[in-house]
Amino acid sequence: MIQPLRRAHRIVWRLLPLILAAIVAAGLWWRQDPAPPNPAFRWETNR
Repeated sequence: MIQPLRRAHRIVWRLLPLILAAIVAAGLWWRQDPAPPNPAFRWETNR
């Protein structure tokens, strides 16, 4: 009874970091820029 639970627990703990890393990587891959660059904005006049 204990061995199958230990095996399942070990498998889950080995896969969990990989799954979470894949979710974070996918989120970074598909994220959009918060705002596109504005070519009309002049930093020199707004400092």
